[in-house]
Amino acid sequence: MLAWNLGNYAFFVIAGRSVGPESYGTIAALLAATMLVQIPAGSVQVGISRRIAEIGPDDRPVSAWLVRRALPRSIGFGLLAAAMTFVITAFCAPDLPLLAVACTAAAVAPIPAFSLAIGALQGHKRFGGFSLSLSMLGAPRPFALLLFLVVMADVTAAMAASALTIALAAATATALAWPRRVPNPTARPTQQWDVFQRTIVPLAVGLSGIGVLINLDVIIARASLPERTAGLFGAVAVLAKAIIIIPQTAAWVLLPRVTEAEAGGRSSSKLLVLGVVISIFGGAVAATVALLFGRPIVTLVFGPTYSDGGTYLAPLMATAALTGLLLVLMYHQLGRGIDGFVWVVAALAAVEAGIFALAHDSVAVILTAEAVIAIVGLAVYEILYGRTDGGISRSIRSVLHGATQKSKHASAT
Repeated sequence: MLAWNLGNYAFFVIAGRSVGPESYGTIAALLAATMLVQIPAGSVQVGISRRIAEIGPDDRPVSAWLVRRALPRSIGFGLLAAAMTFVITAFCAPDLPLLAVACTAAAVAPIPAFSLAIGALQGHKRFGGFSLSLSMLGAPRPFALLLFLVVMADVTAAMAASALTIALAAATATALAWPRRVPNPTARPTQQWDVFQRTIVPLAVGLSGIGVLINLDVIIARASLPERTAGLFGAVAVLAKAIIIIPQTAAWVLLPRVTEAEAGGRSSSKLLVLGVVISIFGGAVAATVALLFGRPIVTLVFGPTYSDGGTYLAPLMATAALTGLLLVLMYHQLGRGIDGFVWVVAALAAVEAGIFALAHDSVAVILTAEAVIAIVGLAVYEILYGRTDGGISRSIRSVLHGATQKSKHASAT
């Protein structure tokens, strides 16, 4: 995880210092477009991880069969998504070099296969291979960018480096996850495949919503704000939204454990509280540091030409942390086998898109809309699930009550 983040940070720093704020908004918007595919493709990751965790280690042939059957389909979906990305990007941004558009599409193509492979690793709790695959998604990226900057224009080089890095990560994850020595089951487990397929649609809907909530602001800024403001916003958004890695990591690690706990008839309240506490604490610390030192941080990372964007850092981090908390809650519900909240997240994304269509003329408007949408999402979650084991307040009370009882028992003995 550290290598992934450091590599991506180095990439964005090099890109930012190479192009300046006026062009950086374009790079940020193109990368946000790839994330609009990468995050929904996580539905494959969550779906296969959940199926493998529920199947358990005693029936590995079934898990192996699922992976072997799903991988070719993931590759096909990636190629289709790449073709659509090429057409839409070329239509929406006709001034972009065709090679930059092609590299953006190439960055999209391996994403579904990568998601499937790391989902298989996650479901088997092979977190070493999982972490290595994620590190490949970031560690080679700055070196690839430096190489491509020698022979290509800045925007094209950034997208080519991203495409190469994602392809390497997908190849690594697939090599690690492919079940070489596990035989297929004697009978085709079509029921397991049907269950896996049925989970993909709600997962894709929910994760598409998360993708929109996290990335749409950068695209809207590029389309509606002055070039320099959009570039400052895009650069600072890169720093701020790195905070998403905290709730995302918590969600990834906790998902198979929640599934196992629920399958075994145990409460997953402690796991929910752990994810919520990690997300809130990490977001609060990061936003506080950004509030105090936002301008120096941005200047240090991107250079003095970006210093005016320092005022955006704290509010962007706060809204990103709130969206990350929605991600933790959604993954927890998915781990419990409850898909209802994904539709809430999708509705929130649709509402945010509608708001941005009407109001997008300043950074303050964009940030306010994002914060309000995230807070409404948290409130809706508690209204829907507050009286169940998935409720935040109820889970916290349960954990505190358990801790109190243990403390009394220890004192008595």
